[in-house]
Amino acid sequence: MRISHDQTTRYSCETCGRQFYLKYQLFLHKRSVHMLERNEECAICQFRFFSKSSLTRHMVTHSNDKSFKCDVCGKAYARRKNLREHAKNHELVEASSCSVCGCLFNDQSSLIAHMNTNHDVI
Repeated sequence: MRISHDQTTRYSCETCGRQFYLKYQLFLHKRSVHMLERNEECAICQFRFFSKSSLTRHMVTHSNDKSFKCDVCGKAYARRKNLREHAKNHELVEASSCSVCGCLFNDQSSLIAHMNTNHDVI
């Protein structure tokens, strides 16, 4: 049996409005998101998951295998997405650095809060 993906046919979730191309995707969405079905359990921390693949992805948090290493500082992560998030810290712009002590911040509001708290600048 071959499934054809008709880009115009969509199945909508009546609870949240999210749309899916396949009826089966909508079925899984309802079970995992709205019915909170969690049949797979981690043997280490007892956290529960909807699918075996989610449990498998979770298991990396319990291992010491951290194969995603930052080229800048050497910090290692078990997941690529965590390394990508960390790498943003190395891309901070000059405008977000404290003119008094040189600390770097992700955004202007964090810099302002730092200045008010640490340097009595209002």
